[in-house]
Amino acid sequence: MNALRMIVCCALLGWLAADAQAQSGIYGAPDAISWNQQNTATAPAGVTRTAYVSTADGSVSPNAVQPQGDNSALSPMLSEPGPVSPSNAMPVPPGMAPSGTVIPPGGYIQDAGNCDNCGGCGCGGNGCGFGCGNGCCSPWYASVDFLYMTRDKPNKVYTSAEASSVVNQGSFNDVGWAWGAQTTVGYRFGCNCDWALEGTYWGLAQANTDGGPGIPCPYVTPMTMGLTNLLGTTSGGTAGGCGTANQWTDGSPDHHIWRSWEVDDVEGNLVKNLCGGPCSRVNVDFLTGIRWFHFRDGFVFGAERCADGSQYAGGWLYLNDHISNDLVGLQTGFNASYRFADCWKAFVRPEFGIYDNHMTLDYNLYAVNPTTGQQYQGSSSTYSNPNYPVHASTDGFSFLTQVDVGLDWQITRHLSVNGGYRVVAATGIGLADNQIPFYGNDTQSIADIKRNGDLVLGGAFGGLTFTW
Repeated sequence: MNALRMIVCCALLGWLAADAQAQSGIYGAPDAISWNQQNTATAPAGVTRTAYVSTADGSVSPNAVQPQGDNSALSPMLSEPGPVSPSNAMPVPPGMAPSGTVIPPGGYIQDAGNCDNCGGCGCGGNGCGFGCGNGCCSPWYASVDFLYMTRDKPNKVYTSAEASSVVNQGSFNDVGWAWGAQTTVGYRFGCNCDWALEGTYWGLAQANTDGGPGIPCPYVTPMTMGLTNLLGTTSGGTAGGCGTANQWTDGSPDHHIWRSWEVDDVEGNLVKNLCGGPCSRVNVDFLTGIRWFHFRDGFVFGAERCADGSQYAGGWLYLNDHISNDLVGLQTGFNASYRFADCWKAFVRPEFGIYDNHMTLDYNLYAVNPTTGQQYQGSSSTYSNPNYPVHASTDGFSFLTQVDVGLDWQITRHLSVNGGYRVVAATGIGLADNQIPFYGNDTQSIADIKRNGDLVLGGAFGGLTFTW
């Protein structure tokens, strides 16, 4: 019995000794800290209080160690890092810099060309731009821009001459500036969102200018108008007729010219990224698509009939000339950008295309009675087919180039601002000034549309781009 009691007592003592060893640190638990002694254990390298609590918005990381009460006894452990082996190094929490690096305020390492905090599609840790798939954070994008543009001046058409000195000829070819707008909507898709489909519309409101020939009156016209009759007359006029066009243009106290022009443009493009990305320093996209470009040009010449004692004195003769160009065809180009600072980039976007240009001309000559408002239709005394009014159309090839250059500032992840300058140049264009013949009665020449004019548009643009 005594032997049995001795065996049980030894077993109990052995079990208590094992339990005490487990609490003394053999299995990795920290040793107890006495009231009169500080623990000199060190924290693993790279794990600092600064790294735990520095986040983008200054809030505390979920993994941060929160001090509670008086922690003066723990200060050596937090401030005196010691050596640590890879086997027992603590893992770096998600979003933190590599071991030994302190993330600066803002939560990202600043560098020219880095747009982690503002990129449209994002970079790196957010899962965008890596791997293959439809991983775009913001596949949709849309922009709204304002335009302010003008056109090059057309060649001068000398509509007037000083009656007392016909060698002194005058014209008016000033063109104005026009406000406009542009909108683009696009969708990114494919591996790494390297592809996109986008549609764009931009247009300029009708620009109107008017003025006189800039020479002293009374006026005559260098154009030959004596063979252009008004309805109900024969050449030279009759007792009951209205006379010929030169009876309004010559000896006139007032010649005036009105001009107008306007632009509309619709295009759809397929875009392919060739190199770079939304967060790269250099990015190049190739694009190809279709475009419809509409340009309408208007010219009106007016002459007031002198006080010749007729019932038509004070009435006006109008030469009204409007032509439309509708270019439809294929285009190609690229969009290249260089990110020179955080959230700032410079870009250039040239587009080139060849188009079928369908031109439509409306040309008329008529006079208006100053008292009754009655209109007298002009007619050619030599050509009856066609006759006034002349309506004609034709087709030809045109080349069009558009180049945009500017700067883009990424304000937030989904909003950017851009501004720059645009040039549009087109060849093979029908211009209103080119349709006016030397002989006012030459309706056959008018019907043969002159389509070898050139057009240059230029001006500023600026607006916003949204992604979602």
